[in-house]
Amino acid sequence: MALTSEGKKGTYWRELRQDQAARVAAEPSWQQGAGAVGRAIERGEGGGRSENDHRVGVLDQRSHHQRHPVGLQGKQGQLVELYLQEIETLNLLLRAVIEVNPDALDQADKADRKRKRRGKNKGPLGGLQGIPILLKDTIATKDKLNTTAGSFALLGSVVPRDAGVVKKLRRSGAVILGKASLSEWYHFRSLNIPDGWSARGGQGKNPYTLTGNPCGSSSGSAIAVAANMVAVSLGTETDGSIICPASYNSVVGIKPTVGLTSRAGVVPISPRQDTIG
Repeated sequence: MALTSEGKKGTYWRELRQDQAARVAAEPSWQQGAGAVGRAIERGEGGGRSENDHRVGVLDQRSHHQRHPVGLQGKQGQLVELYLQEIETLNLLLRAVIEVNPDALDQADKADRKRKRRGKNKGPLGGLQGIPILLKDTIATKDKLNTTAGSFALLGSVVPRDAGVVKKLRRSGAVILGKASLSEWYHFRSLNIPDGWSARGGQGKNPYTLTGNPCGSSSGSAIAVAANMVAVSLGTETDGSIICPASYNSVVGIKPTVGLTSRAGVVPISPRQDTIG
């Protein structure tokens, strides 16, 4: 789990946005390969996009709620909209998010309505009511999102149910914002790929030092929080995969003792070491 405080929209972030286009254009060819595929998919160009590929751009979300603007009047809808805007602005450069949940704004609207009903003594609220949470792309969700470990090999695969931690998040009222990028297959795709790279997500980048190592394998979970794309994210750890990205990207990482969090529905490595945090 990664957490951050407010107030990271100063001069640094304005300069980062201004510098985005130039840096992406200057990206080395070895970094552009999968990123170019991702951009083509988002534009709906060429092969690789199938009816099972549920990558949804932020603009698709916003256009939906331009037709249905009522939900955005609530606080949770506004919060989700803020994070979607940050993802739209920064993600092409930082590559922290693989997919945005097409139902995120609808979930936020429901949370707002439930909060209003609670004000009239008509039902309990969950402890995370309306809070957007980003999930590492190895944590299964039974919805329109893919669960691929960053690999095109699993694109379009169907999971039987939500992961155990996702079930608890939904019961607590959390909004599943999307899937975070990672070192593909927990960095077991190859010994020669850099930390934070996956075929689907491209090269994740440390928002404070763009040429520096973002660490892994929960790279996107830490990058997204550091860049204020989301306040809370979930990652996984077998050997440093939460605490290392948290440290390198200057956020707080919480690595629970093995066995304290459910690993059901999460792509595994080691039953003796895997944990969700």
